[in-house]
Amino acid sequence: MAESAALLVDEVLPHKSMRQWVLSVPFPLRFLFASQPKVMGKALGIVYRVIATYLTHKAGYTKATAHPGAVTLIQRFEGAV
Repeated sequence: MAESAALLVDEVLPHKSMRQWVLSVPFPLRFLFASQPKVMGKALGIVYRVIATYLTHKAGYTKATAHPGAVTLIQRFEGAV
């Protein structure tokens, strides 16, 4: 995980201000997402749109002039790996 983050920061992402958001979900949703990745993809899409809209408005831009982006990493622990 640390190597992936270093690669993104050093070679992929532009040298601009970044913000990190962490989403933690309850255990029943974790099991649902693990067994049905399409559902997780839809949920992440909703979360991304909410955060991107919030940051766009907070920065004073419009949807047409803003260019938000995201990198999503799914992290699992213990037996879920």
